[in-house]
Amino acid sequence: KKERYADFIRAITPLMTDLYIKALEQFCSIDIKKATITNDGVMRWERVKSREEQERINVKNIIFSVLESEYNNNFSYGIVYNIHLRKILDAMPFGSNEKNLIQSMGNIEERVRNIAAHQMVMFTSDDVRSRTGDKPEEIFAQLQELMLLLNIPKTVWDSYRDMNEVIIKSIKK
Repeated sequence: KKERYADFIRAITPLMTDLYIKALEQFCSIDIKKATITNDGVMRWERVKSREEQERINVKNIIFSVLESEYNNNFSYGIVYNIHLRKILDAMPFGSNEKNLIQSMGNIEERVRNIAAHQMVMFTSDDVRSRTGDKPEEIFAQLQELMLLLNIPKTVWDSYRDMNEVIIKSIKK
């Protein structure tokens, strides 16, 4: 059996984007769409026109106060990145099991994703484990656990495409 995990590693970032958005909705009651605009498939933070507008729009107030604080009042808005979604999730109170899973998956993504995305590399199970501390099967088990907590049905786990479609549909509701 050949162990090639580069595609699996590359797929973690877009999957985690969708899971972070779903987690914000489900665990924190934050609808990220109220603070973003999407053009040509790229989600960007929607800049508020004034402090007064920000204070009137509760979701933007919560989100941007976290991001402004995290970036020392110098948040640049622009494209929505996973690190932004993670910082918002880190600042929100919700269950420790859910928060730990999200943090664990975020740490895994940080450790291996850029290498797989920006270099022509082949990852074996040992490569993944040496960079993350987890085997690919353990990472997938964590993803499955997080998806269960987010009410994503087990029936879609066999296909990344089906998983992404279910997550996207649930976000668009």
